[in-house]
Amino acid sequence: MTQLDRFPPPDEPRVSAVCAYCGGEIYVGDTLVLYANNDTSHEGECESGYIAAELGLERLVAE
Repeated sequence: MTQLDRFPPPDEPRVSAVCAYCGGEIYVGDTLVLYANNDTSHEGECESGYIAAELGLERLVAE
């Protein structure tokens, strides 16, 4: 009989912050955006969405 748990499982990544836009976890080592009100978000799509929501931006097609 083989003992399969002779190696410990890998450590779970440590959560550093929670994204104010999507609610997802931001892990130690990930790039995040810190806002003046101390909210945090993932860089990129969440950053754009958070800023648009906070400022009330609406993207339209010019006519």
